[in-house]
Amino acid sequence: MRALVSSVVLCLLVGLPAMGGNLVSVPLDQQIDLGSGPAIYVPSGLDGSLSFLSDETPGYCRNSIKGGSWYYGPYIDFRLLGLGDIDFTTPGATMEIDVRYFQGGDNTNPYGDAPIFFRAYTYTDAGAYVGNRDYGIFYGPTGESFYRTWTHKSVPLNDKAAWNYTDSDPETNPFDPTKVARIRFYGTDWSGKGQDFVDFKNFAITPEPATLALLGLGGLVLIRRRR
Repeated sequence: MRALVSSVVLCLLVGLPAMGGNLVSVPLDQQIDLGSGPAIYVPSGLDGSLSFLSDETPGYCRNSIKGGSWYYGPYIDFRLLGLGDIDFTTPGATMEIDVRYFQGGDNTNPYGDAPIFFRAYTYTDAGAYVGNRDYGIFYGPTGESFYRTWTHKSVPLNDKAAWNYTDSDPETNPFDPTKVARIRFYGTDWSGKGQDFVDFKNFAITPEPATLALLGLGGLVLIRRRR
């Protein structure tokens, strides 16, 4: 049975045309379901199995992967979070996340290939895919990938000079950076034998500090579980 979840929204910035959108903060320490389905998930049929762990403070999300191929998830759906679409053209908009990748056990090439990719999606109001923006590898595959140490990563979302992202075909699949409905993390685990996993916590999308100061407290989404 799904846990009942309530959301507390403090100074949520919605539809500010001059500033471009929301500031999003999702700890990823628990599932969020406001009644329309889990907002943090791996789609059925894709390699990945999510769990939410609390052996550390703060807690975090783990994607356990089979290995030998691509893994997918977690996906984070802003609509299912109750935020609607997010505007990535906010001045200085940046994705912030803490991540780590475990490869061990029977893995035949531990940490030789341990990347995490990041992608954003535009969908119609009815939920049909429109287009995507792929930011490629933002973590790994070597060096920073060793387990136990959390690595904080920042990805500029709409500054191609700072981060060379790739948009889908503008004619057939036009990605709209002002209407991002969901994002996903994904990657490869070619040599894994079903014992590897990827951990995530403290996901956020922030505007540049000057913009946030101008807006006051900014937008903060706090998700709490009602027991």
